Order: sequence, then C-alpha cells, then structure tokens
Amino acid sequence: MGKKGLNLNSVSRTEAIEGDTDYMIVEPGLNYLGFCKGEKCVASNKSVVCRRGHGSHMVNEDVTHDKVLCPKCHLPFEVAEIALYRCKAKVTIHDHQSTTDAYECKGKEVVKLGARGELKDGNSNAKKVSSRNSADCLLEITTKPLQEDKCTIC
Repeated sequence: MGKKGLNLNSVSRTEAIEGDTDYMIVEPGLNYLGFCKGEKCVASNKSVVCRRGHGSHMVNEDVTHDKVLCPKCHLPFEVAEIALYRCKAKVTIHDHQSTTDAYECKGKEVVKLGARGELKDGNSNAKKVSSRNSADCLLEITTKPLQEDKCTIC
C-alpha cells in the first residue's frame, strides 16, 4: 500500500471514457487510481478508483489512515496515479521549498498526476513521496467544482 515511487513531476492529460465496471468510475474532484489486491474481490488485480471528491485532502494522511480503498472489497490499495476530473485543483508539495501548481479539468478531460515511468521532460530528479514517511514531503490537493457557464436570455 502507499505512494512509494509516485512521480510528482509526471503530469498527463487524457479523456474519460465510458466503461462497463462500476469500480473504474472517476467522479468530479480527486480520485486515486491503482490495482486491487483483494484475493476474493471481483476487482482483484484490476484497475480500481477510490473517489475522494472535492475539498482539501492530505494525500499522505489518506494513505496512512487507509482512506484509499477498493470500492468493491473496501481493502486498501497502492496508489499508482492521482486523477483530477471536472474541477479546479491546487496541488501543493510541502517540503523545504513548497511548490503549488493549479489545474483545471473541463468536460471529459482527466489530469493524471504521478504516473510511473518516463517523464516527458526527461527530468531524473523527480520528487517522490514515501508511503509511510512524510519527512520527504507532504502532498496536499484541494479541489472545487468548476463554475458552470450561466446561460442568459437576451
């Protein structure tokens, strides 16, 4: 379980697609993506989503306090990526030099943070967060709903 090796400098944008499984549905706000390891779970060894929604979330605390759960068997799973959907988000990495990035996801766009693998910019000094050690850095994500365009009648 945890975020070990989660690359916080890796950001990708993709489009949400309709699926046929209720355990892979992202909802507006913050979502954790990973794989269920519950042996008896219908989602065992499959991609799952833990939906956290809008608000302010300390990712390290969510992981260490077992709030990242498979939606089917309710067992904790290791976070592989963080997905932001239909929201405005502020992502703050708290360490000796805190940094904040802002994202906006409209329509079917999904912003994924922390994808494992190669960085787009080739940066090998990516910030990583340990699953149980918050001494390296703390990751705070605050999301709020997008303001929908108001239609006015002329």
